[in-house]
Amino acid sequence: MADGSGGPPASGNVCPNAARAEVDCLDAVRQLWDCLDGELTAERLREVQAHLERCAGCYPHFDFGRRFLDALAATRPGCAAPEELRERVERALREAGFTRN
Repeated sequence: MADGSGGPPASGNVCPNAARAEVDCLDAVRQLWDCLDGELTAERLREVQAHLERCAGCYPHFDFGRRFLDALAATRPGCAAPEELRERVERALREAGFTRN
């Protein structure tokens, strides 16, 4: 990431600094979508990014999420789901307790 290599160091499958890290692996993965969506504070974003830069176990989660969002962004705006599908999804979400903001 910050080193320009496009990924974490190839040092293994676990974070060698997990015991000392301010953000551990569980925290990093739990906050992944907020990180990718730009919804973390600047300080928290730096902490999560620092963890991802040194953790070969967490980086693939970040990389997948980033690629997923990039693929979504690349879809054509005119290619929308049918109205019936949208209504079924909204109904299911309401029944599950979700509300529109």
